[in-house]
Amino acid sequence: MDDYLELKALEIATENMGIYPKAVTNNGVTKKRTEWQDGWNEAVISLTRKAGDIKRYIDALPEDVKDFIIQGKIRISDNDGISMYINCNDLFYWACADEEEFTLDDLNDLKKAYLESPENGDILWACRKRGMRPQTPFYKLIDKSEHSLFNACGGERNDH
Repeated sequence: MDDYLELKALEIATENMGIYPKAVTNNGVTKKRTEWQDGWNEAVISLTRKAGDIKRYIDALPEDVKDFIIQGKIRISDNDGISMYINCNDLFYWACADEEEFTLDDLNDLKKAYLESPENGDILWACRKRGMRPQTPFYKLIDKSEHSLFNACGGERNDH
């Protein structure tokens, strides 16, 4: 929900940013748009296009994937084309920004992981996809009753 509200705040902030006109005439004096204003216009247009592209991408997704996005369980990236991922920051290595790509082919496996681990289905799915356990210190964030699920994802780790 926090991710959704953050995106809503961005939408509200940007929807009325405006575009500078090519020129303004006041009392017979015409003043052309400045280089800074040209840059502003380019930024606003680029942001608007990206938002439209992402919205169309999300609109084409199945409803259950949209629900995972709203819950912040699946994230969207537009770095090199629009794609989805599961956040794995600090899951496998401390102080490591990391993600696991998610595709629609992964949906049933993600749903299964959430049935087995309602609180940590996303990271269970990522561990299974990589064939790797979380780093040892991460286990303190996982209910002990679920440790066996994560242990089954890969070999023992030596990162105590």
